[in-house]
Amino acid sequence: MNSAASSASHPPPLSTRAAAIRAASLARGTSSAPLVSRGGELRTNDTESRAFIQLRGARTACVVAAAFSILVHTLLAHGVVVGSFWCPLSLCAEMCDEPAALTDSLRWQRRVLAAICLMLDFGVIATHWLMPVHPKFVVVKSRRRVMRAHLLSGSLQCLGGPAFFAALYGGGPAAARAVCVALAAVGFGLHVPGALYLLTSAFGAVRIMIPGFLYATSAYAYSLGKLLTATDARLEHDFLSYWLVLHVYAMNRLVFALLTRFNLLASARYTLSILIGLAIAMPAALGWASFAFCVCAIVVFNLAFLAAADEAGSRHRAPLALPPASRATQDVYSASGFSNAALLPRHFVTPEGLVVAPALAAAERSLSPRERARLVFDKLDTSGDGTISKAELGELLVSWGLPRSDAAACLAEVDGDRSGAIGFDEFFHQLAPVWEFACAVVSSNASVEARLARLLLSGGGAAPSHRGTGGSPAA
Repeated sequence: MNSAASSASHPPPLSTRAAAIRAASLARGTSSAPLVSRGGELRTNDTESRAFIQLRGARTACVVAAAFSILVHTLLAHGVVVGSFWCPLSLCAEMCDEPAALTDSLRWQRRVLAAICLMLDFGVIATHWLMPVHPKFVVVKSRRRVMRAHLLSGSLQCLGGPAFFAALYGGGPAAARAVCVALAAVGFGLHVPGALYLLTSAFGAVRIMIPGFLYATSAYAYSLGKLLTATDARLEHDFLSYWLVLHVYAMNRLVFALLTRFNLLASARYTLSILIGLAIAMPAALGWASFAFCVCAIVVFNLAFLAAADEAGSRHRAPLALPPASRATQDVYSASGFSNAALLPRHFVTPEGLVVAPALAAAERSLSPRERARLVFDKLDTSGDGTISKAELGELLVSWGLPRSDAAACLAEVDGDRSGAIGFDEFFHQLAPVWEFACAVVSSNASVEARLARLLLSGGGAAPSHRGTGGSPAA
């Protein structure tokens, strides 16, 4: 084996790569702190990791992408002519115009798609209320509360669809408008704040997911405002627009389930599910250009991030000259083609994160619950001292896209003996969702591989051995 192949298959330790990056930075006369990535975590100065959303560039990009999304939907609210840069949606006279002529074919297509969304609601609601959610939503009390409120608001809005049509055709526009007011109260009061809070910890390629979620949330708020100000003649049309935007997530779950069923595109499964869900629902709801604007929001987000990503490397335009061993790891790349040169990680967060212990795959079926929990506990106890410290807990949360600061809140809830760390018994009882999730991931991957093996062997082929990310039902 030649030296290049050896470097690629056995990358140098993190400290070696960080030292190489730091030396290259110093050679160019800069003192900026290098940033290296492993999966979803970011490391600065070879010390501790940070979630993507904690970067200044990410926060700046969120503000810019949100402003772009609001601008787009403000322009849509005013039609072709923009009366003022911003005004309350209830005062936009252009929103109260009579609806454009819609063919019966298009109207029925929207109704059929809305009916499909309603059927998907039964599965989505049952899954979220009866099945355990990802542990990142339950390890901290504040996130548990937000998640429950978000599930409640989503469920109420799903029930609002049948209620709207029953009111419209049974009691007339006045009764249907009362349902719309109730839906708007739930949407603006619970659903929008919850969506904005949860999008900061998105899975997948976060530099696509976060702006995609931002744009979808802006479109959702726009469709709610449009529904509140709709005329009687436009009421059903605007309700269908709101209903279809609301069900971007249902479309995502459908696509995700299909990709998981056939074990397709495992490494990009969640990201593709969201993009395909947006591509299905948004054009049907707000016109074909709505998805194009969503893509623009993603581009704007990334341009803003690259322009403000000074903590990821140098602000000089020439790319850093990294040694071959560092380039072979593909953990960093130059962004000088778009903006300031920067060392940027592959901002990708998997549902599994750091929690899945490899030993589970070999012995998961024969182990007791405590033995399974012990394997996961030992995986997280990187220091080997028999406890999970706040720093080690922070590494797990960051690998799930959560801010490191959540580790202190989680530790305060779980650390019953106030030792400053989590012992095994505390982990087994108080953090059961964490190790149970790790076991569920292994079981899910094993069942998928067994099913594919049966299919391939029945056709005379050989079964591949592949474990993809994002394939767990809890993702």
